[in-house]
Amino acid sequence: MGWSKESDFYFSAYFYSERPPAGLGWNPGLPTPTFTKIGNQFLCDKKVEDFINPASFPNKLYVDIDATGAGDGSSWVNAYNSIYDALLAVEASGVATRILVMSGIYDYGFSTTQSGNITYMNVDYTLEAMHGRVTTLAGATGDHKSWALEGSYTDVWVSTITQSIRGYDFLSKMYLKPVNSIAEVAETPNSIYVNGSLVYVRRLDGTKPDRTLFVIRNFPGVGLGGKAKCLIRNFDGYGGKSGTFRFYEDTDGNGVPTITESWGVLDNCTAQYAMSGEFDDVFGVTVFSIEDWTLGVFFNCTVGQSWADGFAGSVYGDYPPHILAVGCKSVGSGTNFDSITPRQSCNGITMHGGAKLAEIGGYFSGSVGSNVGHVDEDTRAWHFGTKAGDSDGDKPNNGGLEWGAFGVWGSSVTMWLSFCTDFGSPIGVMKSSLANCYIRNHSGTGTISDGVVVLPEVPYRL
Repeated sequence: MGWSKESDFYFSAYFYSERPPAGLGWNPGLPTPTFTKIGNQFLCDKKVEDFINPASFPNKLYVDIDATGAGDGSSWVNAYNSIYDALLAVEASGVATRILVMSGIYDYGFSTTQSGNITYMNVDYTLEAMHGRVTTLAGATGDHKSWALEGSYTDVWVSTITQSIRGYDFLSKMYLKPVNSIAEVAETPNSIYVNGSLVYVRRLDGTKPDRTLFVIRNFPGVGLGGKAKCLIRNFDGYGGKSGTFRFYEDTDGNGVPTITESWGVLDNCTAQYAMSGEFDDVFGVTVFSIEDWTLGVFFNCTVGQSWADGFAGSVYGDYPPHILAVGCKSVGSGTNFDSITPRQSCNGITMHGGAKLAEIGGYFSGSVGSNVGHVDEDTRAWHFGTKAGDSDGDKPNNGGLEWGAFGVWGSSVTMWLSFCTDFGSPIGVMKSSLANCYIRNHSGTGTISDGVVVLPEVPYRL
């Protein structure tokens, strides 16, 4: 199932181009990318506007968390204070709308009142950060909650925040250490104790929590569903169970989306600190998560430290997604924070359950598992110009899992690597006995598993 047809690629002395391998199964009803190498550059012929064009939208709404006007979204002065309120207005209007969001920190993401913490949209929209970047939090910052000193303590603060699971201090750039009593909080600078809906914290300097103290809660940071096409641009997400950015199947009674519905495009977004409700478990958690949607597209998106997989496409119902990732980066998936034990299965980018991936020019490093790893039946992944390495999955002090920098497991799973590089991992490319893997013009220092098909190198001169 390698590149057996000349139509899959074209090269000259000056450039080399590939279309999706025939075995990838890329749906012809979707925009089909072509990847090109020119010198040391790796280029995709697709751009944001090939998937969703904001200039064609007839309506605009405005969001500014600090606005004090009428709050109807008609201008910056009268902007909504909540992204969620703007989404509700778009859905009610039935008109494709650009939602322009003033830079700032927005608590709770924008999905906390919806079933499963997913906001279902069936009208096309954008979320575009203006005059800087927008930060969305799967939790609450201190200045949006009432904090009081606890008892006779002078540096222990208490607030009522439901579903709290963790705390992070933007000033010290440290997680708050979880402890088991108010007394332990008092004895432990930079700590947190959660007792039901009551949250007790002590900062390093003992000061009252403000916008720089972030209490992470047990729901997705940005949870979106439905049949709409959407674009999110220049957003930074923090925290989130089941995804800092999560796009989930339409479950509001409208059925499975068609090939031209349920598209999510993220441009220049970052995400980190995803986790589950338990400190020592990240099962089912992904930072950028596309589940049962038709299409997920990532342009220049970055994952920082998390307990979770960096980028993932998966199927929990009936529709495996297509994923296009261009120039993306994930560093530190499955990171062990404080005394937290990470799961071994965290990957930088991973596809499951028949998802189809086309990825170019990515950098995936430092994950607990494999930096590029794909599993489950009929999953397909095509990587072009990708660098991956320094994974812990194949190091003896981390269990000797032998996952490698690039890895593929399971029956009927196939991975193609072209002009890719492994680094810093003993195993460069790992293939299980039932999986398929084809590599062309690969470089690196790691070993290549038996059964990996090494295709003839392209006589590329630059």
